[in-house]
Amino acid sequence: MLISSQAMITTMKINMSQIGLTLCLILFVQSFGSSQTNDFGTWWGVEVRKKLPHNIRIAMESEVRLKENSNQLKNIYITPSIQWEPWGWMKIGLQYRFDNRYKPKGDYFIQQHRLAFDIGFEYPIKRFEITYRNRTQFEWADFYSDKKTYPEMANRNQIGISYKWPNLPLRTIAEAECWIPLERNAWLSRVRTAATQEYSVNKMHKLQACFIFQSQLFRSSPLREYILSLKYVLTFN
Repeated sequence: MLISSQAMITTMKINMSQIGLTLCLILFVQSFGSSQTNDFGTWWGVEVRKKLPHNIRIAMESEVRLKENSNQLKNIYITPSIQWEPWGWMKIGLQYRFDNRYKPKGDYFIQQHRLAFDIGFEYPIKRFEITYRNRTQFEWADFYSDKKTYPEMANRNQIGISYKWPNLPLRTIAEAECWIPLERNAWLSRVRTAATQEYSVNKMHKLQACFIFQSQLFRSSPLREYILSLKYVLTFN
């Protein structure tokens, strides 16, 4: 009975990964189908993680993002989070983000708040690991607009695969993600693909260099962004 249950869980995770990967590949191809606006940005981040008893991890992340060919500030945010791993193959998380977004036309910042609930699955295959994460997020901003209702809600589906290099402190990660808006009558709104190279200096210190492509979907002139992200991660056991 136990073997049967484990086999069913494994099959479920593989099927979810196949569905998510297929969907994200279709969306990636679709994003090239119409006229668009291109932009290059850079993201600079730092994250501190702490492992607690009972498979709990807390973290604090901060990031500065630049846009308009990295000549203009886009936003600065901080994100505290907590994650629980009830089993080796499942993770459940909660995070809050306080986001300062710069408005160049008025030369002022608006404050945005995000609450996100995560559930993720992992499936190791030798040196590979397949991951799936489902995130439901709610966003509020301290300004009012007739064109928007708050909270803005979205469901995000991310599929990823990573490879741990033998005899090297390196891990290579490929991910694809799609956004499903929940508060308005729309099917999909955005797709993101990312390639990350992670270097472990030691057990406490990691460096991550990532190239990200993301695009709006189903718009007459979608914004396509090419992003270079650099991040430092400090982990306390």
